[in-house]
Amino acid sequence: MSRNKTSRSAATRAVKAVRDTSNRRQRIGAMLQENGSVQVLTLASTFGVSTQTIRKDLHYLEKRGVGTRSYGGAISSQVVGVATETAVDAKRALHSQE
Repeated sequence: MSRNKTSRSAATRAVKAVRDTSNRRQRIGAMLQENGSVQVLTLASTFGVSTQTIRKDLHYLEKRGVGTRSYGGAISSQVVGVATETAVDAKRALHSQE
């Protein structure tokens, strides 16, 4: 019976770890949207995880279009998108006069 109990606790820990990862990534995404950017060291301290874990989370969020990785952190895709669109519009206006 103790073997079965051990298997259940390992499974419970695995489920909790997944839930914690998902929750942490959702919170990081929300922080990105609210603040416009986040820093790896600050996030690692806030969530009590390693900087490597945070880098993996930011990579995951970047793949989903939430933000763009930058040196030491990430920038919200909304912030990056705004600057990109302004430059494109400015170039169109400049070239349309030629």
